[in-house]
Amino acid sequence: MTLGRAGPEAGLTFARETAMTGSNTTPQRPRTPAPKAQGRRLGAAAATVAEASQTMKNQESLPLGIVLERRRIDNPWQDFDWRPVAVIPGAPACDPEGDWRVLGEGEDWIRYHGGTLSLELFRGETEGYKVNLSNDPPRVFVVLRGGEDAEGPHDVVPFLVTACPYEAQDYLDSGEDIVEGVPMPGVVLAWVQDFIDKHHVAVPFKKRKRERHDPDKVHFSRPGSAGSRGGRRG
Repeated sequence: MTLGRAGPEAGLTFARETAMTGSNTTPQRPRTPAPKAQGRRLGAAAATVAEASQTMKNQESLPLGIVLERRRIDNPWQDFDWRPVAVIPGAPACDPEGDWRVLGEGEDWIRYHGGTLSLELFRGETEGYKVNLSNDPPRVFVVLRGGEDAEGPHDVVPFLVTACPYEAQDYLDSGEDIVEGVPMPGVVLAWVQDFIDKHHVAVPFKKRKRERHDPDKVHFSRPGSAGSRGGRRG
């Protein structure tokens, strides 16, 4: 990198610029924003940094390698069954749609490191994490999705990992994805528990007070009953 220097070289540079532009006026300095505009920009930048910092405080992530098993099955409509069977904490980066590494194989099965995904924890989902950790054993839920390209190298690809059973249920209910829970490794369990301890806020149960019956108020009743609109009395 060449650094500019004051002196004759700077004068020559200015002379060349003057000859090219036909002007002997001094080049204008970059315009400085007005103080108010500059303050707004700095304020917006500070707010963006603060928001990003708060987001980082409210969530954490851990890379997990996804171990997939392909097993031959006796089915007239398909030759193989795919399912996640394990996760590898801290696994190296691996594109789920790229080349997979063979981890082991047998007569009718083969296991792959089928990509690495980030397991993300969010402060708003700690209740789900608590429910998960209360099960024996706790699980990491893996969502598999059909390959985007029918001509691609894989029939399915890992799409998402979550420690929240409620989120996993949402994907399962869609009916379009394969969702399986695999045993949660001890290091992941400790990490999730630490996140819960730092961020979970218990919501106190509030018993709803029963309102006194007011005959002047309109109340809803079952369709067809004597008190409902359009109902018939016996």
